[in-house]
Amino acid sequence: MSSCFSCFAFVREPPAEPSTENDKTAALLSKTTAELQRVKFGKEIGKLLPVPILGPMKEIEEGYPKKVYKAPTHWDSSDRVALHLPQAAADSAVALEFVLNGKPVVLQQGQLDPSLTLHDFLKQYSRLTGTKKACAQGGCGSCTVTLARWNDVIGKAQYSSANACLLPLGTLHGVSITTTEGLGSCQSGLHPVQQRVADYNGSQCGYCTPGMVMAMYSKIKSLEPSLPTEQDMQLTIDGNICRCTGYMPLVNVLRSFGEDGVEQTKKVCYSRTGEVAPYVPNQHDPPFPKSLVGMTKSHSISTTMSGNGKVWHRPASLKEAIPLFKQAGAQIVAGNTGVQGLYPDDKAKTSLFVDVSCIAELQSVKVDIGKGKDALELGAATTIETLGALLSTDERGRHASLAQAIKDLKSLPSATQTNLRRMAQHVYNIAGVHVRNRATLGGNMALSKLKPEHFPSDLAPQFLAVGTSLTLLNTSSGATRTQLLAEWLKSEVCPTDLIVSLRIPISGFVFLSQRAMLRPQNCHAYLNAAFCATCSNGTLRDVRIALGALPQAMLASRTAAQLEGKSLDDLQTHLPQLAATLREEAQFTDSHDLQYRETLLNTFLYKFLLSLADRGDTDTYTSFARPLPKSNDVSFVNNVNGGSVAADAIPKHTSGAQASGEVKYAGDVDMGAGGLHAFMVTSRVAHGLIKTVDASEALKMDGVVAYLDYKDIPGDNNVSNEQEAEPLFCTDRITFLGQPIGLVVAQSSWQAEAAAKAVKVDVETLPAVMTIKQAMGIEQFVVADGAPRAESKPGVSTGVLETDTSTSVRFSGEWQSGQTKHFYMERQVAMATPRANEFGGGDGVDLYHACQALSRVQSGVSCVLGVPNAWVQLKQHMVGGGFGGKATRNVPTACAAALAAVRLNRPVKLVQDLCTDMSMNGGRHPVLVRYDCRVDKNSGKVLAAKLETFGGRAFIAEKMGDQVSNAAKPCLDPWANYNKPEHRITEAKVALLNIPPSTAVRGPMHPKQAMAVETILQHAAAATGLDLLTVQKTNMNKQLDSGTQTELWKELESSSDLQARMKDVQAFNQKNKLKKRGIALAPCLWDVPPIPASATVSIYNGGTTKFLDGSICITISSSEIGQGLHTKVAQICQHELSKHPDLCEPVPLELIRVVGNSTEINPAWDLTGGSGTNPQAMRAVAGACEILVSRLTLKWSTNPLKKRLMNMNMKAMGKVGKKVTWQELIASTAGPMGMSAADLTARNTVFMGLSNNRSLIPQMLGGKLCAPHPGHGAAVTEVEVDVLTGEHIIIRSDLLYHMPRSVNPVIDLGQIQGSFVQGLGFFLKEETIYSDDGTDLVTKDTWEYKPPCAKDIPQQFNVAYFRPGSVKGLVYGSKGVGEPPLFMAVSAVNAIRECIMSARCDAGLDPWADVSLPLTPARVSASCAVDVLKQVGHA
Repeated sequence: MSSCFSCFAFVREPPAEPSTENDKTAALLSKTTAELQRVKFGKEIGKLLPVPILGPMKEIEEGYPKKVYKAPTHWDSSDRVALHLPQAAADSAVALEFVLNGKPVVLQQGQLDPSLTLHDFLKQYSRLTGTKKACAQGGCGSCTVTLARWNDVIGKAQYSSANACLLPLGTLHGVSITTTEGLGSCQSGLHPVQQRVADYNGSQCGYCTPGMVMAMYSKIKSLEPSLPTEQDMQLTIDGNICRCTGYMPLVNVLRSFGEDGVEQTKKVCYSRTGEVAPYVPNQHDPPFPKSLVGMTKSHSISTTMSGNGKVWHRPASLKEAIPLFKQAGAQIVAGNTGVQGLYPDDKAKTSLFVDVSCIAELQSVKVDIGKGKDALELGAATTIETLGALLSTDERGRHASLAQAIKDLKSLPSATQTNLRRMAQHVYNIAGVHVRNRATLGGNMALSKLKPEHFPSDLAPQFLAVGTSLTLLNTSSGATRTQLLAEWLKSEVCPTDLIVSLRIPISGFVFLSQRAMLRPQNCHAYLNAAFCATCSNGTLRDVRIALGALPQAMLASRTAAQLEGKSLDDLQTHLPQLAATLREEAQFTDSHDLQYRETLLNTFLYKFLLSLADRGDTDTYTSFARPLPKSNDVSFVNNVNGGSVAADAIPKHTSGAQASGEVKYAGDVDMGAGGLHAFMVTSRVAHGLIKTVDASEALKMDGVVAYLDYKDIPGDNNVSNEQEAEPLFCTDRITFLGQPIGLVVAQSSWQAEAAAKAVKVDVETLPAVMTIKQAMGIEQFVVADGAPRAESKPGVSTGVLETDTSTSVRFSGEWQSGQTKHFYMERQVAMATPRANEFGGGDGVDLYHACQALSRVQSGVSCVLGVPNAWVQLKQHMVGGGFGGKATRNVPTACAAALAAVRLNRPVKLVQDLCTDMSMNGGRHPVLVRYDCRVDKNSGKVLAAKLETFGGRAFIAEKMGDQVSNAAKPCLDPWANYNKPEHRITEAKVALLNIPPSTAVRGPMHPKQAMAVETILQHAAAATGLDLLTVQKTNMNKQLDSGTQTELWKELESSSDLQARMKDVQAFNQKNKLKKRGIALAPCLWDVPPIPASATVSIYNGGTTKFLDGSICITISSSEIGQGLHTKVAQICQHELSKHPDLCEPVPLELIRVVGNSTEINPAWDLTGGSGTNPQAMRAVAGACEILVSRLTLKWSTNPLKKRLMNMNMKAMGKVGKKVTWQELIASTAGPMGMSAADLTARNTVFMGLSNNRSLIPQMLGGKLCAPHPGHGAAVTEVEVDVLTGEHIIIRSDLLYHMPRSVNPVIDLGQIQGSFVQGLGFFLKEETIYSDDGTDLVTKDTWEYKPPCAKDIPQQFNVAYFRPGSVKGLVYGSKGVGEPPLFMAVSAVNAIRECIMSARCDAGLDPWADVSLPLTPARVSASCAVDVLKQVGHA
């Protein structure tokens, strides 16, 4: 057969009659299938072509209609729940019933562990993967679901949001649960909430998106029939974290569901129709299950569920509960937010749970109205959200059942209404809404008493201040008593006491409260306080001052006594004495930010007194009003010389599937039968020697299959292909906290986690060096990684720096930055399946893995397994965020999963929990920078600069670039957008620390460079008395990017109205002493690297002209991590293929599918990152498409057989000489036996924009060379700072980014917004803190590590593109956009420092103060150095 086909290329024009056997065969191929089956030419055609040939069957006039997926009407979406539960015993009774996405679920006794969370139930026993678990604390919201219970009182269902990671199965009886899959799907149609999230550009990596969707849906349903207000919107996603979008698109989605919301937001809706998806609740929302209607009585029926040695009782009355309380080891739970979220180890030790959430006596709500002594009497199981609704008198939607109580509250005097509002605003800042919906008042008080060293209750100070009392039940004797909360907190713990109710006074006094936080939402306080007193005849009476977050709450009785009887007119004169007493009384039991918290005591007291002097009319709780943020309408007009590239400005094409939870991430891939789960055993110290490891107890635990360590590795104990090895498992010397020691494998993830914690590791602890300054003290440096002292002009530069002149001034300072984390929402994850190789044996492995560099993982796994790279194959479709953290630090996770799979010959999934992930994987390299500079007094030009940098590195070297480049060296050359001073002196040292290996984080090195240069310039401005903008312009590099930077700054200065606003800020600061505003500009510059990329593009012709196909499949080597790569390459594919000269219309974008990456298809050594991946991947796809267009274009040199077959098919379709659709063009290539007249698969690899399939010189002459290009822009940010607390609000940010042309301006907009907000986190909030001895990572979870939230973004968030400039050397004229905007966030640092300098000038201090990153409230307050005791008489 091969010889016959080899002759086909030489047949030019078949003769009228066949003359040779080869000619006969060619003629045969021009006939129909029916003819071919019967015609013979010397030999039977069956001998030549033994397979039946498929070809054109009949002539048709036009293409087949587009294939539109239509699900049969009888399909039920509840079928997609697809539960696969373990078999229950035949005679077991029903334990509980609930409904999941419309499907009834019945669980029997002994079938499942009742303490199993809903998330783990969904993950283990269903195919619903939309509900994610990123933190397991209720701190990120990625697991949000909607709960609904029927309420007979109001005659409808009550809806609320909840964290599936905190919801135990035992508490779900009678509940309807809706996950994002239950709202809609790409198959059945998206729900309007899902559709709007997609259309408003509200999804990038998509991992948090299902949680966002359910948070919004829950809020909308909970308010029906009312529409959400702006206040509601702010409290909708306060329990959700998004690392990618910058929240602004999500805020726009929320606003669209409010009054006139569609009209207000339609300009920021980027749907293909141009319309906002309509929403009709009764039409679009899944109905409440009829089977649950009227099931209010289910709450009055006790239930018990048992399984896995655990029992969950849910009594309906105290009478039924008391005997259960008396059982040994009984754990009382209600909302389960504390036991599960904060203290999971306590839960793991418990086998008997008594759920009091449905006990009628604990759910009472009553307003006791008495003569000036009105009070709320609430059952202990009342949720915090319900308390908030009562205090804010909100009876809408789900709170309609509180109508009578709220009516009573509304009847109270205005002074009481004021108290209620003030208490409500404090309540609504406790945790996030999903936790508030479950957490109870009694549980909060209990934790405050039982966990005084850790749990800083925000409710307790309020309750103490107003004189709250508790009704307590002795579960042993049955007796009840009433006791003041203040007395109860100080008393010994009585294990038989149960809080039944709380009496909270609400009138007859002035109530004030304060709270200082790192983040304005979902964040425990540095310190909180509440003040309560009566004002009678101008004097204070009945004074109570309560403090919280010490951590335990307490009454400051002595301070209150000193205020008793004082006149309101001269309170401030007593401030020094009162402050001294208050400091003596406050009992801080931890040292975290202790000096700042002690300062807050004075601040809070001062503000209380200031308000009281105004008769309590001034609210002290919040320093700033925070309205719902707004954005501008971004212009998407491209460079006039560039034209349009893509067909549409559209959101990511996977946004809908992300919103509906249908996108499968690595952790969502089904392992199939026999799959196991793994969990790392890690070091609990930062430095030490392993003496013994004992896994015997762990191996005895239920479900545990194996423990593996370095002794089980068949290859090398090395996950790196670099010169310096990194062991997969530690063998003897531990060098950082969280270092992997071994791996436990079990049947479920929770069994593996419990067993891993049971492995005993005996370690000889050694002194740990955790900070750069500690290393400097003992001179623990890596000499080889340092950069020796150097001068730009040897022997001259130092002299210029040190020689004083009348026209210059010298200044110096230092700052440092820690090891901030990536905090990707999807944890490190890998799923490995053993694979037999072709030569026998099962030493190969297939991996689904979340990573940014597949080949690096492939190399590491092959090294550990001791097999060739081809024996290890990786696949992935989408990554739930990376930011550099999945470029190298993911490799140990993949290697460990692969080892377990090969060792046990079973699929193994390893998903790191948040704490392990944060401990194992480093973030940015820590750095300390010292500078010494000389600047011209008149112009602000920097004349000389000495920079000495100290970087920090781990004992294990990072695998991406050398330590000098990442740790210390960048800040030696930070000038970026500015001219380098003529005289420069530099030196770098790298300290060796007991920290996990650091790696690249979004915009590696450059944020620290931006901080370094902006610090120098702002200090120069302070030293010379010039304004910062003047100094910046003086030192600006006017030649950058062919001079476009100068024009960009001018445009930004004009569009942001900078000069006028600077004057307004100055006027504001002259009038205000305790609040300051600052406004500043800061540029960014990132040399976008041309990262190599490869792509394979395949076209499917369907094998016939009868049913047209023409679909296209793209496989790329680069990873989709949320940056819109798949959408952009699909658009480029459409753009390039549409250039075919015979097409009558563009290629339909809907026909293009991007399937991610696979090392079997694209084994190139590629990395995703640095903003350079998108342009090069687009060029790789474009090159492949150019090849395909060439193959599909008939020319004189075209293979005659190919030409004949395509012409024959065109004739059959009636399209000869006519323009055709894409599907018709591809159908013309359909040949016999499924063959194609053209090779419809093309592969292309590019580096620096140049394809390896073509000659370099023509490509370079054609302008395709893409060297590193400058990604630059600038931002103007205005802030307001409370100089006493150090808290701030970003009033407005204007971002202008240089982008001559955009392939997809919507995606680029999302990248700019998200990158900038992530930069705000780096510069202002995020910090890695270890204990001094290295035995604890304090910031290991969402309780302590605080990325930005929705309230952190600018109140006015403006983004614009700067279009002028050359497109030469750019792929489609577009620039990389993922990294640079992050550096613009240093504009917020500049603005805050302007506030600091203004405050210091008012205080008579040197305006400049060194301040390190991040600029937390503690650091800002300390830098302002305002002594509140000197503020008497000032406002």
